[in-house]
Amino acid sequence: MRKHRTPPPRRRRTGQAGLTLIEMMVAIVASSIVVMSLGRLVTTNQTMVFGGRSRAVLQQDISRVLNVITQDVRESRWVMAQSAAEFRTYDTAGAVTHVYLLTAVDGDNLVTRDGMALAQNACDSLTVAASPDSTILTVSLGLSDDRQNATAGFTAVSVRNHAMEF
Repeated sequence: MRKHRTPPPRRRRTGQAGLTLIEMMVAIVASSIVVMSLGRLVTTNQTMVFGGRSRAVLQQDISRVLNVITQDVRESRWVMAQSAAEFRTYDTAGAVTHVYLLTAVDGDNLVTRDGMALAQNACDSLTVAASPDSTILTVSLGLSDDRQNATAGFTAVSVRNHAMEF
């Protein structure tokens, strides 16, 4: 007769490998928090980069517009402010060379020269003021964009031997 051997009862090992359901859930929650934090960090960085680019474009627009105004004023013989939002430059014969004006377009003010927009962004302010001795013209300009970024710039133009009326 043959004896059947029965396997010995399995013993539970104390160092048994594997995860319990609770450990797995804790790991999933922890990794979800890390992934969500990284996503928020990436989104914040993108917003800052785009905002920085937008401010740089605004600053470039202001520099370009102020350079154009400066060059035109220096080349003119006479500068006359028509109103708080308009001034003109004249040549030696008394003819108008350029007209600078704040023009309302689609609810925004744009700074224009001879009817053409100098900047694509909205103009918050354009101020032209002469010094008391009429040798320096100060031009200040403020622009803003649709991202609610705003920047301002100013320049002082020496206009000796020029006539100014304000």
